[in-house]
Amino acid sequence: MADTVSLAQLLHTAMATYKPHGNMSKKKHYMVLDTETATSATVPFDIAYTIVDRAGHVVEQRNYLVEEMFNSPLGRHILLNDDFSKNKMENYLSILQECGTTSFAAIREEMRQTIKDFNCVVVAYNAQFDYDNLTNFAQSLGFKNFFKDSTEVWDLWNIALHILADSRRYVNFCVANDFVSDKGNLKSSAEVMYRFLMNDTNFVEA
Repeated sequence: MADTVSLAQLLHTAMATYKPHGNMSKKKHYMVLDTETATSATVPFDIAYTIVDRAGHVVEQRNYLVEEMFNSPLGRHILLNDDFSKNKMENYLSILQECGTTSFAAIREEMRQTIKDFNCVVVAYNAQFDYDNLTNFAQSLGFKNFFKDSTEVWDLWNIALHILADSRRYVNFCVANDFVSDKGNLKSSAEVMYRFLMNDTNFVEA
C-alpha cells in the first residue's frame, strides 16, 4: 500500500538537516504524497497522503483506492495480471471491504481542497513520477491537470540526495549493508534513505 507515514518521518528528519528556502520556509504544513501504479501500465490505483506540520506532527491522513481501477474490467485485469500489483491484492481486500473505492474525480477534488485549506506544499519521493502519473490519468479522464498550476511540489528524493551527497557516513552505511547497485552506484530509494536516516536497517516499505 502507498506508504506516506514513513515518508513523513523521512521528511521531518530531512527538514531538520536541510534549511528550506523561498516559499517553503514559510509553509506550516506539508502534504506527503505517495501513489502506487501497476508496472505494466503507469496508472495510479492507490493514492495516499499524510498532512504534517513543520514539527512532524500528523494532522490528517487519507488513503484512496481508485474506483476506475478496481471497479472496471480493464482495471481489474491490469491489477490482477501485473507482477507488482497482483502481489499486493490481498492487502487491498481489507481496505476494499472497510472503505471501498473513490472515483478519481472525487480524489482530485478532495486533495485540491485539502491543499488549499492547509496552504501546503506537496512532497513526494521522486515527485515527478507521482506528478506525471496523476496528471496523465487526469487528462485521460478529460481534466486539464490533477493539481492546480499554483501548487508547489517538492521532491524529497532530491533533498535527501542533497543532504547525503558528500556524506561519508552514508557511503559507509550503503557499503556495509550492500545497498550498492550492480554498476557500483549507491542505492537511494525511499526505503534505503529511511533505513539510513532512521537507523533502522530492517525497515521494509509497505
